[in-house]
Amino acid sequence: MEIKGPEKPIYSIEVTKATRHDSPLLIPLLEQINGEIGDVCGDKGLSSRRNAQYIAKRGGTPFLMMKKNSTRKSKGYPAWRKMHKSREKDEKAWDKRYHKRSNSEAGFSSFKQQTNSYLSSRNRKCQTNETWLKTIGYNIRQLIHRTIRLAVTRGEL
Repeated sequence: MEIKGPEKPIYSIEVTKATRHDSPLLIPLLEQINGEIGDVCGDKGLSSRRNAQYIAKRGGTPFLMMKKNSTRKSKGYPAWRKMHKSREKDEKAWDKRYHKRSNSEAGFSSFKQQTNSYLSSRNRKCQTNETWLKTIGYNIRQLIHRTIRLAVTRGEL
């Protein structure tokens, strides 16, 4: 799930089984987003050389928390080494930008609170459809909140 901005709309989703790893899903999620992707922050579950390189190729800056046993050897993915060096150079500044990830976590929490974190459907196809419908409803609600906030800010309400 990719979440950006103050109202935290969901820009892309991928419905998977609960046992699927996150790392291979990052690139397909980012491919669903048009335009610039900016800073991409992710936890250790998204940390891979391939993901870092893809983010850099799209013009973004990867801020993927490295696993304890990871090395900065690029192994053909120069963005990985650059990300490692950036953190080593100024860990405090790197961590500050990495913690933008909390916006995604807050958005995901908001989504689960507003839509009920459980799915009522039993079969896989219906669960996927239910998730998409919940996402659409959530985004409509976020759009309404944004519209009201902007109207209040402009003194229109």
